[in-house]
Amino acid sequence: MIVVLDKDDISGLTNNGTLIQILTRKIKDLFELSGLPTTPAEQFQEIDLPEHLKILYDSGD
Repeated sequence: MIVVLDKDDISGLTNNGTLIQILTRKIKDLFELSGLPTTPAEQFQEIDLPEHLKILYDSGD
C-alpha cells in the first residue's frame, strides 16, 4: 500500500504522534471508500522486485 501525504499532512508532521494519526486516517478512508478489507500489517506479502531494486532492499537487512 502506498500512502500519499498532501501539503497539509506534511505541515502537520511537526506535532508528536501526527504521522500515526495521518496514516490511520488515510488507511481508514481508503477502506471506507473502496469497501475492500485492509490487510493486517502482520500478514504482509513480500513483493518480487526488479533486479535493480533488489539491491536496495537487500542492503537494508
